Amino acid sequence: MLEIIAKLMPILPLFAFFIVALIVFLFEKPKYSADELKEFSFYTKKLKNKVPKEIYSSITILAILTSFIFTVILALNFLNKEFQVFNLFSWVIFENYKINLGFLYDNLSIWVSLMVTFVVLMIQIYSTGYMENDRDYPRFFAYLSLFSSGMLITVLASSLVTFIIGWEIMGLCSYLLIGYWYHKDSASFAAKKAFIITRLGDLGFLLALFILISNGISLDIIELNKIEVVKMLSVLVPIGLMVAAFGKSAQVPLHVWLPDAMEGPTPVSALIHAATMVAAGVYLVARVYPMFYYIDIFGIKLVYIVGFIGAVSAFLAATMGIVNRDIKRVLAYSTMSQLGYMFAALSAGVYGVIAAIFHLITHGFFKALLFLSAGSVITAIEKAHHKILEEKKHHNTHDTHNATNNDNHNEHHIDPNDIWIMGNLKESMKITFITFTIGFLALAGLFPLSGFFSKDEILNVLLSNNYILFFVLTFITVLLTAFYMARIWVISFLKKITKNEHEQVNEINYNEVQEIHKNIKESPLNMTIPLIILAIFSIIVGIINLPFDFLFVNKHIFADSIKEIFKDLIATKQELHFNLILVLSSTLLLVLGVVLAIIIYLPERKRYIPNLLSEIYKVLTKRYYFDDFYHVVSRYVIRSFSNLVNFIDNLVVDGAVNKVADQFYKGSIVSNKVFNGLFYNYYLWITIGLALSVLVILFSK
Repeated sequence: MLEIIAKLMPILPLFAFFIVALIVFLFEKPKYSADELKEFSFYTKKLKNKVPKEIYSSITILAILTSFIFTVILALNFLNKEFQVFNLFSWVIFENYKINLGFLYDNLSIWVSLMVTFVVLMIQIYSTGYMENDRDYPRFFAYLSLFSSGMLITVLASSLVTFIIGWEIMGLCSYLLIGYWYHKDSASFAAKKAFIITRLGDLGFLLALFILISNGISLDIIELNKIEVVKMLSVLVPIGLMVAAFGKSAQVPLHVWLPDAMEGPTPVSALIHAATMVAAGVYLVARVYPMFYYIDIFGIKLVYIVGFIGAVSAFLAATMGIVNRDIKRVLAYSTMSQLGYMFAALSAGVYGVIAAIFHLITHGFFKALLFLSAGSVITAIEKAHHKILEEKKHHNTHDTHNATNNDNHNEHHIDPNDIWIMGNLKESMKITFITFTIGFLALAGLFPLSGFFSKDEILNVLLSNNYILFFVLTFITVLLTAFYMARIWVISFLKKITKNEHEQVNEINYNEVQEIHKNIKESPLNMTIPLIILAIFSIIVGIINLPFDFLFVNKHIFADSIKEIFKDLIATKQELHFNLILVLSSTLLLVLGVVLAIIIYLPERKRYIPNLLSEIYKVLTKRYYFDDFYHVVSRYVIRSFSNLVNFIDNLVVDGAVNKVADQFYKGSIVSNKVFNGLFYNYYLWITIGLALSVLVILFSK
């Protein structure tokens, strides 16, 4: 029975995807005019569907709920016990070589699966409210379910082939969901950008697979983690996997796709950032950690390179988050920064892996909470704005017959993601305010929230291993994180933006924004209940790895279970101990960051930036010119190279082939005059041929 449950758990959402797709194919035929597709609106007239839309979401929610229940059952049976591998089938069989597709249940995959299934369940329930008025409701939930299955397949993969199947399902779904509102040019562009850049990273994954297969090395993860197998590997294998990890987890320099990925619906952003889409890179390195730990390049261990890129990414992302005014993009930069923390921790041996995965799990809860809270604000603004537009339209139609020709929708465009059109939302959205506050403080790492324990464990493991550079960068990032998160918290929820401030930063009319604020209401229960549940878990989930016994929970239960997986790996340090000085200093930085944000942004202020800071501000808003660099490379370098290759292809490759074909064509013209279908011509040539043959025979004798 357990084997059936273990095999079904990751693919139940996949079945739900096919069921929804089949129902849509059989009963729904959505058709939109060109004008409807050009006009972006979160709200549309209710379509008369043959199947109630609740059926679609119920199917996908039931599937992920069942997966979560199955995960709990499997955790009770397999956690802290011998790993279990359940092969579905052998995909390729050579003489003595097999490529198996199956699922691996060990302490690492079970802990992460518990987080993924629960968080995805909350996101899908929340989506029933957020996407209530969307014109393609069934398509959204179908994609969401497929995405969920891809995540679970990745987490539970028993071999790298199974891993890359789940990995690429996630890549496909991220493309489909980032570009979900495909009639928006910005969404289509962002989807293509994400797909192309992550594909560049995936070339590294494919390279690693080809090298392993060509050398007859097993792709099973359990085999790959054996020390004797690791020492046989080419350095190109972990390098390829490292590049893939950086691409998927949006680390420098392959990070530029992540902020633009916010073009998708907010539940998609939550799914990408909270579960194992962008975190899949961290999980990949942890899953095959021995090869990164033992293999070096030019005398430098690959884990140090991983840690360096992670620490730099954490710092750079935090600085970019300081200046952005799009609430979802700020959260995207925070994800990039927190993933940088995890990669930095992975440089520090077994305890670094424990700290990284612990932070991955806690981050999943509070980042889902933050994104969904932001989505609650965004949809509230959208609803209020839509209500005002409808009232104006209704009023105009009664006032004059010509008013129906006015395009009021396009006349008053607002960006609901902009923190500078929010302000003082704590009064109208009390539940969202409380949940966002909990998520923000958990992300910043305030005691006793979950982020405090996981973030400080990363700092502790870096300091204990004397990785001073990594520690300094991540330690400064604590201050930056607290500052940029407090900034959007203050502006969005606490600050009452004055007319003078509004006119400095916004083009939209101040009175119109005030009118929107009067109509803002708290989100419905199907959105706020998941927020409350995620807020509770963001507070308590740190209990799984406390440095002390607490009530019925033993200390370090998570750490002890992860250590079992890497028991053959030499730890860089003996067991970590609670560092009170580090805790107090990081908490002091956190408080300092929050206080600075309150001092700077809460009072009415003039938008004055000194010359020096204005240059820094420009660099940060330009995102360190990474996008400009890629634009130059793609436009000039790649295009010039393509033109050169095209010229060589036309001149040499096609030129040679075309030359031969041209000669045959000319020959055919000559032969056409001879072989023209007239009998006497053929008879003449046959006679000449026979005569020549006779002459040859006679002279040869």
